[in-house]
Amino acid sequence: MKRLKFLFGVSAIATAFGASAQVTAKQSSASFGRFGNDCSSGRGVCAFNAQQTAATATTSKSAEKTSANTFVFRAKRSDLSTQDEIRIVGKAIAELTANERPMFQQVDAITLDAATVSNLGFASAYNKIPAGSYPMNIYSDHVEVTFTVAP
Repeated sequence: MKRLKFLFGVSAIATAFGASAQVTAKQSSASFGRFGNDCSSGRGVCAFNAQQTAATATTSKSAEKTSANTFVFRAKRSDLSTQDEIRIVGKAIAELTANERPMFQQVDAITLDAATVSNLGFASAYNKIPAGSYPMNIYSDHVEVTFTVAP
């Protein structure tokens, strides 16, 4: 009987932990480019926002927290212009060779607004995407960039 109670207790704790650990992708928007205040050239993200609304199958851009200080940004390739591809990948995706593994280049650090930080589920201090290189995966239907946030 004690063993049965123990198993039920462990099961209840595991269920509660799993429910609280679930992550939902959020609808997002991003502008790419960096040189100057107009976000018109260069590489990197110059504006980023994650909404409270959960992403759906038709969502063009989404972001999903993957750890205490990382999130994956996804963008449907069909919604990216050639100029967007160049600002994200460094060249048009069609020009990539099969063995190329491009990295996303964030030229300058960007500060995320409080709502975006909250909507992604980060501690309020983690509101910056530092300058640097970030892993990127290019799939047939979408592009993913894994960002790290820092205080």
